[in-house]
Amino acid sequence: MKLIPTLLVAGVTAIFGGSVSAQHQLSTRETDNLTAFAKMYGYVRFFHPSDEASSISWENFAVYGSQEVLHAKSNLELIQTLNKLFKPIAPAALVYSGKEPGLPSIIPPDTSQYKLIAWQHKGVGLPNYLVKGNNNTYKSLRINRPAPLESNTATDFSATYQQLDAKPLQGKEFRYSGWVKVASDKGGIGLLWFRVDTDKGMGFFNNMSQNPARENTWKQFTITGRIDTDGKEIILGSMLQGKGKAWFDGLKLEVKDGDNWKEIPLKNTGFEENGEKQYPIGWGISPQSSSYAIVCNQEEAKEGKSSLLITSVLPSKHGALAQPLFAAYPLPGEYIRKTLISGVSCAIPLALYGNPDHTYPVGDSLLLQSLTAALEATEDSVSGDSLNTRLGGIIVAWNILRHFFPYWEDAAEKPDQWLQDGLISAAATKTADDFTNTIKLMTAKLNDGHIYVHKEGETPVNYLKVLFTRADGKIAVAAVLDENLKGKLQAGDVVTSVDGQPAEAYLSDLKTCISGSPQHKDNRGINNLGSGAPNTTLELGVLHNGQAVTVTATRTAKAQQHFNDAKRTTPMGWIKPGIFYIDLDREPMDSISTHIQEIADAKALICDLRGYPNGNHELLQYLLKKKDDAKWMFKPLNIRPEFNGTTYAESGWNLSPKSPHIKGKVFFLTDSRAISYAESYMGYVQDEHLATIIGEPTAGTNGDINMITMPGGYIFTFSGLVVKNHDGSKHHLKGIVPNVPVTPTLAGLAAGKDDVLEKALQLAAQ
Repeated sequence: MKLIPTLLVAGVTAIFGGSVSAQHQLSTRETDNLTAFAKMYGYVRFFHPSDEASSISWENFAVYGSQEVLHAKSNLELIQTLNKLFKPIAPAALVYSGKEPGLPSIIPPDTSQYKLIAWQHKGVGLPNYLVKGNNNTYKSLRINRPAPLESNTATDFSATYQQLDAKPLQGKEFRYSGWVKVASDKGGIGLLWFRVDTDKGMGFFNNMSQNPARENTWKQFTITGRIDTDGKEIILGSMLQGKGKAWFDGLKLEVKDGDNWKEIPLKNTGFEENGEKQYPIGWGISPQSSSYAIVCNQEEAKEGKSSLLITSVLPSKHGALAQPLFAAYPLPGEYIRKTLISGVSCAIPLALYGNPDHTYPVGDSLLLQSLTAALEATEDSVSGDSLNTRLGGIIVAWNILRHFFPYWEDAAEKPDQWLQDGLISAAATKTADDFTNTIKLMTAKLNDGHIYVHKEGETPVNYLKVLFTRADGKIAVAAVLDENLKGKLQAGDVVTSVDGQPAEAYLSDLKTCISGSPQHKDNRGINNLGSGAPNTTLELGVLHNGQAVTVTATRTAKAQQHFNDAKRTTPMGWIKPGIFYIDLDREPMDSISTHIQEIADAKALICDLRGYPNGNHELLQYLLKKKDDAKWMFKPLNIRPEFNGTTYAESGWNLSPKSPHIKGKVFFLTDSRAISYAESYMGYVQDEHLATIIGEPTAGTNGDINMITMPGGYIFTFSGLVVKNHDGSKHHLKGIVPNVPVTPTLAGLAAGKDDVLEKALQLAAQ
């Protein structure tokens, strides 16, 4: 998936800190308190449609509420605390013990001026900075409320951007600077941001999240770094995150040229040129800008006569109303009644009446102001070193997963157990960096290969300039790219130990932090075998030429170099007389199209999909004989929590045949490096019987990703929809299973042969 000019913003800010120690062993009482709060949090955040509930920072509330409930000594104290927390944002909801008490009225005396307000979720609409504009697969809205929804969460932002060709600047040191000024009493921050996109995704990234602009005075900020050696595109710009105003002026990009700095031209860096609606000419505007105003401002400037001004604004309450995403929605009078923990229950309306000014009943404005002030007071304490940050993070993540993650039946734990283990583990964690590993251990239990955990500001890992694979069931050297190691290591060597630990045990430890199918965990673990802190060393025990030796190697390869090193080098074309070869991991459809007649006339075609397609699935249409109408993607449609009554929107690619039809024998090579889009591709090959599949099972992970941001700048992705085989059978974890199983061999590696490709050539020649 191509990364586009949106930005990876620090997920949430605001940590309420300090009242308890950083590391803590939860008692049963404390765990129960947090569990009750966590469940109530999700019910209200995602399914209670009051205007008040849509006006707060829910990430801050998770942290603040964790602290508030932690000290309740009994169910009675817990009930009192929960009612106090939720009364300002859910005035018609109630937490109680025993028999349900009388509930507040949710029907206004005269409903003629009111409309139905209720939540609908197509998947779940979360900030997803990997998806361009409004093309996000997943959406959430309150029907009959102004669209976009009012929201004050810390993940709201607006940004400008420009795009540049990175190729002439690859490998160069750079500095991107500009003047920034911020006016906000709501915790808003000003940021410059700079990103490099590569063939494999996002390379260098910095958005000043560790050093944002907060002061109402002009100050110059600078982002420095080095442009990735395989960079394709640079995207840079400015951003206001949260509420308030931010001014920007005098932006400048420079690269190191020898001993001197050379300025790279950007458009309208002083914002002196404006067009329609005072928009800055030459700058793109992020899709999140619907709740912000972006103009060239002549009243305030650091240089020249104008600057860029980004201002947060609330959508008009009298604007266009959001229409239903699908037919089903709750009706007024529908409540959910849930047991939070033993002896503590809740009743929460799923639908309310609302007029242009408010939902009914109207909450206590003074209570809401007091809660909002408490949440805003948390802004400056964000840190994974804080217990409340970590507990709040688990609560945020669990609720998104509990109500919207579609593969719980394949997870290693049931949702409630996952929450309990997550809270206990988060409390026992010592530091912010340790919490990254805690999240990896917890998400590994979900068995979803789309899960990748990242923390803002973490140091990227380096890799050995050695590639590893599994051959004959053993961990083996696949290629040696480090000149210092040639002669000491060679392809086909068996890895027996890593830093003194048996190799399989070392790999097993790595796999405890990896989510997905067994084949995906094994592949990803072996790929990460040599990873670690930049320029540190690793001792490898190997069987080299039949003798046990120990080799010390240094981690010098950055991630993008490592991924590029792993790419195959066989060019597209006639690999043998009459046999045409295409590496779908590297060839775009434009290149393939220029040879399509040759391919159609070939005796045999070998397509290599041991990786990720380069946007070339149109090739399938030259293999199809009839129009495809299979439905194999299923997007959850939720109006109630915990997948109660969930239906699914069904879809497929709906491909039609194209000419010329490929007539010869066709073979597809694949293994567990094929994931997501690659498995959608391979699903057609398997289920439409388009070719003979050779190799190993694919990753067993498909479904467009969604993204969870947690307090403290922790982020992880997950699969947000269900993907099946075209006949409706299970794909998740199983993957695409080859017709002809072939795995690499030690002898093949030592001889420089590709066993899987050799098998395809053998069958093609028959």
